[in-house]
Amino acid sequence: MADQDSPFPLWGGAVVAEWANASQAVLRTDMTQGSPAGVFSSQLKQGCWKVIPYETAEGGSGKMVWSGPEAEVPELGIPLEVEGWFAIFVGLYTAPECPTLAWLRLDGDMAAVRREAKLDPHCGSTEEVFFKAARLDKTTRLYVCPQTRGFVQPCGLSHIRLIPLTPAEVDRITADRANRSHRTMAATHDGFSWAFYRSPRTAQEWLRDIECFRDTDFGTLILHSMGGG
Repeated sequence: MADQDSPFPLWGGAVVAEWANASQAVLRTDMTQGSPAGVFSSQLKQGCWKVIPYETAEGGSGKMVWSGPEAEVPELGIPLEVEGWFAIFVGLYTAPECPTLAWLRLDGDMAAVRREAKLDPHCGSTEEVFFKAARLDKTTRLYVCPQTRGFVQPCGLSHIRLIPLTPAEVDRITADRANRSHRTMAATHDGFSWAFYRSPRTAQEWLRDIECFRDTDFGTLILHSMGGG
């Protein structure tokens, strides 16, 4: 719930219940509706997302997709088929042996951003993780892919929850993003760390580590020169 003294949610919208229309969410549970075609398999298979049917305690069902750490699966694009402003949550599957790391983006995004599920030390589980609030149209797709180079990691996606925003929530978000006065924080980048263990090969993969600063309180990014000595 939002703090009574602040127009902003206490947890920045990262909790489903912080959005006024949480009970009116659109739920996508069949992750095999994505593309490209021919990348789904009921078995572990190189280059394919494994399909795992599931049922929920509330009586729902769906088809989760999962990628092993060395499966080298392609990026998956899932149609959202809604129009307007929505808060987007994704269900990420994780287990002690295979903590999920998912790279997520929408059509038109400069680069993907990283989302992870907290590790359950005892058993496998799905956690709803907030991606972002965005304006969508009928053609918008959510793209997901695992970490496939460098220190590879598995990725499991069980569902997508789309919560329609109220006019007040849209006004709050757009006003905050347009206000640059609070962008007073600075971040430094030494050119090693993530570039070493993620092994980026494309411009979009390099931009991933910068995209996470969009619409935040960071206004300055200091890039250090690289050296081999």
